[in-house]
Amino acid sequence: MTSPTRANNPPTRYLETPPPQHAMISEPNLHANQTTKIHVSWASVYNSLAEEISLRHYSPKTLKAYRQWIRQFQGFLKSTDPAALNQQDVKSFLSFLAVEKAVAASTQNQAFNALLFLYKHVLNIEFGTIKGIARAKKTQYVPVVLSRSEIDRVIAHLPEPYDLAMQLLYGCGLRVSGCDCRSASIYVCRILTLTPTC
Repeated sequence: MTSPTRANNPPTRYLETPPPQHAMISEPNLHANQTTKIHVSWASVYNSLAEEISLRHYSPKTLKAYRQWIRQFQGFLKSTDPAALNQQDVKSFLSFLAVEKAVAASTQNQAFNALLFLYKHVLNIEFGTIKGIARAKKTQYVPVVLSRSEIDRVIAHLPEPYDLAMQLLYGCGLRVSGCDCRSASIYVCRILTLTPTC
């Protein structure tokens, strides 16, 4: 028979201890931070960049150069949300180019101009004055030129009318695009060259 004491007392239930609140909150927050700071699409940034470049009638080469620098900037920041960019990101990237990549000063300046355009005209973020950037060293450029005797030997090996075109380029300090090599122009130049001045 069942004892009356056991029949009147209900069985004891052992409740499981709930996990601490911080354990349930920290993991979703960590996941949320990863989704907002990593793998954010920059497609709208590049579209706006192309529109702003076209609006100001800049060269396609400028668009290509700026796009390449912004793509490197995006990779450096691991695709951080463009709306969360600040001045410190620019400082870190420019210092990285000078210290880690050892780029030339002109290369660092080009990257700076690309980011300045990005912040000012695409993201509409005040750029401000940036200080404390590791500056790339300026390299002394020494042009390599031919002597007068070397130029004479080069021209002597050129057939007509290319020798005249070469003389015009060298004598007037023109670029290759500045020489009109049509046959009529060369004929007139040949007559003027052979005409005595006295």
